[in-house]
Amino acid sequence: EACRDLGMAEQRQGVSGISYVAAIDYAEKRDDTVGVVLHGEEGLLRVDRMDVVRPLPDRPTPVAWVEDWIDQVARSFGDVTFVLDEYQLLSVIQRLDGRYAIHRFEFRGGLGNYALASNLRRLILERQVRWYRGCGAIAAPWGRDDLETELASVVVRETRGGRWRID
Repeated sequence: EACRDLGMAEQRQGVSGISYVAAIDYAEKRDDTVGVVLHGEEGLLRVDRMDVVRPLPDRPTPVAWVEDWIDQVARSFGDVTFVLDEYQLLSVIQRLDGRYAIHRFEFRGGLGNYALASNLRRLILERQVRWYRGCGAIAAPWGRDDLETELASVVVRETRGGRWRID
């Protein structure tokens, strides 16, 4: 909650002159799929938009959602680089590479998960990341479900190699 900025609101359009980064964590059946758009400003990382899709038992999240989201974000934000996990989204990367700036990053396990966990922890502890109230909120039968409640439920585990991973 210390990273919540009450002066911020979800952004649906980019601002000219600002470079954005957008990343997607895709999960077909068991976990939520999350798309996030952010930018750096005055030494802070600012979350501009977070879209979440929760699959249903009989209706997985289609990969087409990812492609549609990328197209919409590219139109709305202009100067944006997409960060995608080639293990999860290789076919999307192959189709859209050349049309959009795409950076491949291996999130799955290993060094990618360690880099993500340690950087996220540092950003939060040093209050170098900011998001808007209700960032990533989705309807849930148990009540509030948003970025803050998700982060509060995160377990960081140390691996045998002395690295951390997010579970």
